[in-house]
Amino acid sequence: MLSTLARRSATITNRRPLRPVGIRMSLPRSSYSTSTSSQKPPSRSQAILEKVSSKGNTSPSASVLAVGFTVLATGLAAQQYYAKSLSTQNVADQVLVIAGDGDDQKGFNDNCLNADASIVLLSNQPSLVARIDSAHVACNSPSEDRAAQAALGPNSHVFVVLDGHVGQECAEIVATHFPAYIQHELEIRGWTPNTAANLVPGKAPFSSFGSDSVPLPDESFKNIVTDALEAAFLRMDNDILQGAFIGVAPPKSSKDDASDDTIASFNTGLNTATSGACALVAFVDHDHLFVSCAGDSRAILGTMNPLDGSFEAIDLSVDNRPNNPDERARILAEHPNEAEDQLIGLHESDPETIRLVRYIAISRALGDARLKWPIHTINILPDAAIRKRIPNILTPPYVTAKPLTQYRRIAPGSDMFLIMGTDGLTDMLKSSEAVSVVHGFMRTRGAVPTVTNKEWDREPLAHHNGWVLDRDENAAGCLIRNALGGTDDKVAGLLGHPSPRDVRDDTTVKVVFFRNGGDDEKLMHGVSGVSESELPPIDSRLALPKTHFLPKWIQWLEGRCE
Repeated sequence: MLSTLARRSATITNRRPLRPVGIRMSLPRSSYSTSTSSQKPPSRSQAILEKVSSKGNTSPSASVLAVGFTVLATGLAAQQYYAKSLSTQNVADQVLVIAGDGDDQKGFNDNCLNADASIVLLSNQPSLVARIDSAHVACNSPSEDRAAQAALGPNSHVFVVLDGHVGQECAEIVATHFPAYIQHELEIRGWTPNTAANLVPGKAPFSSFGSDSVPLPDESFKNIVTDALEAAFLRMDNDILQGAFIGVAPPKSSKDDASDDTIASFNTGLNTATSGACALVAFVDHDHLFVSCAGDSRAILGTMNPLDGSFEAIDLSVDNRPNNPDERARILAEHPNEAEDQLIGLHESDPETIRLVRYIAISRALGDARLKWPIHTINILPDAAIRKRIPNILTPPYVTAKPLTQYRRIAPGSDMFLIMGTDGLTDMLKSSEAVSVVHGFMRTRGAVPTVTNKEWDREPLAHHNGWVLDRDENAAGCLIRNALGGTDDKVAGLLGHPSPRDVRDDTTVKVVFFRNGGDDEKLMHGVSGVSESELPPIDSRLALPKTHFLPKWIQWLEGRCE
């Protein structure tokens, strides 16, 4: 597994450098040929015999290499496991098998999937939110994903999922402060926890099921919340870019030297800006749902047709990547004097992923200061502070923190749950597949009617594609398990892969279940692993105005250059 230092010195940002966007893999890509990637991996003995036979070698032991490696399943747990890799001339034909029997694999997988998981039941709350399942499995060490959730009132909740890159520092700061920033921006616009309860209904929203019984809220309320969410993103980003979290000021005069400790603290503190984070926010206020996204994490609504019980997946966010036609058009319009193939193109080390300035595979995010700072700022900062200089930076900013926001009025009895996942999930599962997994999870608990899931014309319990739907108490963990292949051999193969970045990513998932007054109450009883009975309140002090240290440092550095 790559060290932090090695990742930071890589040529391109640490966002799937070896894995094309959109590839869904149930098996390790570097260990199985594409012709067998949809098949169940062979048993260890079968793999050895077949490989030896195909090479004409009668000595299995001569072609088997034992490789030891450490699996960091999450930031909380590490276990030592072994793999046996068959030596071949073609790397794509290698077969990686986790040592041990099925029970060993089962225990290993369960420990990894549950080490950083939680369930919150809001059983005594008036909120439309009934239950929140969260889970996280790391790939990087340390993991660059973060998440947060908080209550703004008894009927108002905010959920945040963050996919960090080029380090975890930006995501860490955002996870700590973002709920407070959102609350602050709402309150200065006159929002209160009771605002949504006193709205004047408008016309009915579009519904794929033809329902016309759910009114839209007052348009001014929608505008207030949308503007507040956008302002929170932009203020959070500006504080990061201007060094509000550096935590150390330069000497008052450029004639004075800064101590080694001060310089080291400055360089370290600036990592909050040079790293980045894709941010996905869901704000649930009574029965109003707002989803804001800057990045390629995804929010997926699982909605049930009350007429026949079938489920539909509705994306409530858009993947903000430079290969998205709308994002591409925006970027080209904002940089008319730059060569298109340099502005949006392929990096030589990854000829399949479209990247912005041939560097980063996203177009919206918090942080990523090296793609946003003015050229003068980039040039005057020392190399130790800026980590690594990015070529082809001519007319920044290239990445924006401005989110795209979608709204939906939650329809009780139809809208059953919201999935929020980083691309570690959505690169592996389609939105319809993710909804089908959670549908099946609910089916195993009797929380939804027994019907065929029309997304793939089968019973959810038929273990389609090898899915395992009845092992996990946590719906988010169930999603991650099935994103990794479902069955124990496939999951262990990906969790225990010696080069995890080749086959998977840090993965963070939240599943927010909504009340509907029906069988969903079965999700609220007899649940083990419940961590809380309410969401934490917000510390409003985290949103207070902050000192911007970077301009002070720039001024000091300019004086040193005179």
